[in-house]
Amino acid sequence: MHEYSLAIRLAEIVEEQRQAHGVRGRALRVVVVVGDLSGVVGEALAEAFRVARVEAGLPDAEVEVVREPLRLACHACGREWLPEDAHLLCERCGATEVAVIGGRELLVQSVEFEEFEEDP
Repeated sequence: MHEYSLAIRLAEIVEEQRQAHGVRGRALRVVVVVGDLSGVVGEALAEAFRVARVEAGLPDAEVEVVREPLRLACHACGREWLPEDAHLLCERCGATEVAVIGGRELLVQSVEFEEFEEDP
């Protein structure tokens, strides 16, 4: 399951962001965008992160997976749409030359930290 190696990398990214921004608190939530064409199963990534977070010292971090659907655009008429099946024909003009404009994403959208108060 390659989602586990992705979950490990996700935990590393969280730690890198904590250090880069000088955060003294713990990671609470990570939002990850997973496109339908990314080759990643969102539920499997979330489950793998539950294991990886403990190993990475992020026991409180929760992951939220946001699905990004396949989005297409017609080269001929400019129409954009979310296909309901594998039919890649523009329903407006009948053109077959379409571009994938969404659904390939795999990115960390945000990381939420709990900031500890500084000692007086």
